[in-house]
Amino acid sequence: MEKEKLKAVVYQIQSASWKNFLPLSAAMLVSYARKIPEIADAYDFEIQILRKDIDCPKADVSAFSAYSWNFRHSLELARHFKNTNPKGLVIFGGPMIPNHKELIKSFFEDYPFIDIAVHGMGEWPFSEILLCRIGKKEISSISGISFRSKEGISTKEPEYIRNLDELGSPFLDGTFDQIMACYSDKITGALWETNRGCPYTCAYCVQGNSKFSRIMPFKKEKLGKELEWMAKNKMEYIFGTDANFGILPQDLEIVDMIAESGRKTGYPKYFIINWLKNSNKKMLQIVEKLKEGGVHTQLTMSMQSLNPATLEAIGRTNMDFLEFEELKKESAERGISTYTELILGLPEDSYETILATLEKCLDRRRNHFLVVYLLRLLDATKMAEPEYVKRYGIKTKTCPIGIPRHRWNLNSGISETEEIVVANSTLPIEDWKRAFTFVYAYLAMYNFRLCFFIFNYLKSEFSVSITALIEYIISEKDSFPAVKKAIGVINESRQAVLDGRMNLITLDFTENLLFEPHEAALLLLIKEKDPFYQELLVLVEKYLKMRNIRFQEDILKEVFKYQSSSIPSWEKREKEKIRFGYSIPEYFDSSGVVYKKESFAESQGTEEMNPVDFVKSRLTISNFKINQLKKI
Repeated sequence: MEKEKLKAVVYQIQSASWKNFLPLSAAMLVSYARKIPEIADAYDFEIQILRKDIDCPKADVSAFSAYSWNFRHSLELARHFKNTNPKGLVIFGGPMIPNHKELIKSFFEDYPFIDIAVHGMGEWPFSEILLCRIGKKEISSISGISFRSKEGISTKEPEYIRNLDELGSPFLDGTFDQIMACYSDKITGALWETNRGCPYTCAYCVQGNSKFSRIMPFKKEKLGKELEWMAKNKMEYIFGTDANFGILPQDLEIVDMIAESGRKTGYPKYFIINWLKNSNKKMLQIVEKLKEGGVHTQLTMSMQSLNPATLEAIGRTNMDFLEFEELKKESAERGISTYTELILGLPEDSYETILATLEKCLDRRRNHFLVVYLLRLLDATKMAEPEYVKRYGIKTKTCPIGIPRHRWNLNSGISETEEIVVANSTLPIEDWKRAFTFVYAYLAMYNFRLCFFIFNYLKSEFSVSITALIEYIISEKDSFPAVKKAIGVINESRQAVLDGRMNLITLDFTENLLFEPHEAALLLLIKEKDPFYQELLVLVEKYLKMRNIRFQEDILKEVFKYQSSSIPSWEKREKEKIRFGYSIPEYFDSSGVVYKKESFAESQGTEEMNPVDFVKSRLTISNFKINQLKKI
């Protein structure tokens, strides 16, 4: 009689948004384990990905790939599994697993139902743990795990250099075929890795480990076959998990394969990845190739901060600022969309250095945007280590996680949480509050283009400091109802963080979708577009007069007319021929010179839309799609 197999269930619970990606981490564990004959003979495997009521299939081993968006749910699943199966083995791995000795000890104290924690790459330790379970290996010989022993908590250092050719491919060995058979109507894209390792040591990043600095590529031939599988299975989104795509010579060849797949099959439609930290002109070549293949992407320029002391504290070196400006310029000339990433709350940053960074990042090019993240602490990073926290006076609030522009669907009622930094030794909490309000007002007004043309005109013609102007607008908000309402929703989000609540905002006219504070402010101001621009004109005129800056009121009003006409609405609007008494359309189109001239532009007509449909069609993480006025 054939011996009954043991069962191992691997969980990689999704975020509960409408996007569910193929569970790469869980599948890589299973794929490698199945390659080992003793394991294949002894175990059956199951992969669970959907967030649902707390219940676990009967199993001997339950393993969890833990991220911030699934950690609490995974803990409850593990707790339930252990309660119903005390002899079952519980394994946790992923970015939520600490590496620091004190934090590891606390982790096991907090979660007594967890038996083993895996550090670093998980495929090898996971399989060796399974071999231990059937008496083929001693647990004390396994690298990269922490476990309960007679001496307390024992930790074995991970191996950071591995032969990736030993691993299987869940795309090619049937693992993902099984997933698709179960969840094909739920899967919208694939996670994909072309290499592992990162030469940088950013303190806030899980991959910022000096011992993991060697980049190990997967073979191009295997990647090509995986790409064919994704196209065949109509994966619209490919989200690359590489830390620095573009850093290796073979990355150009990989891009050729993606572009060719896009041309021939129509898939993928989107390729999103972490680009080489110090982006260069090679990245433009990569993005252009993807564009030619019909594959959408954006070029990220990761800066995080421009303050030298901050960069030193987080172990980061940015590209030269002049190179940064040149790359933006050349991207614009080639029609490539770019965005700059910044982080609010980094060590050694102050209110003043944050504003200085934002002022330097202002860009009058229409294809460049900013993304500003709140700093989050992840347990597996250097920044979360007690010594680092103490050195830089880092203070955090534990807040529920939400997904912007989605409804947070928690069928089980379990709220996922994250640690948001709200102060450090150079950014006391009152300054963090000021910076929070400023950053999101800046993003709504400049980054999302509500005041883009106005601010560009003021900066170009009068050398106005846009950060100083936005500070003034915020300070005067109480006398201007539309502005007050928008700043109020930003401050509501700010207080939510300090109270340990979700920082996303719901609006009564958008069917309770969740929004980032600057998105909510944007929508409120669009809802009251005409009053807002009337208020803003008064504020700008007062500011210029206060600074003794001479200006022509009639030209300024025409700049406001151009700005207002470029901002769309969900209300029905006919095409409109707009008359200007000055060369305003030419000024923003190309010339940069204002002179007396009757000129005309045509605004786009719009059909009446539901505000929710308007949001989905116009708003992305870094970009609000404005109307392009047509010069006539």
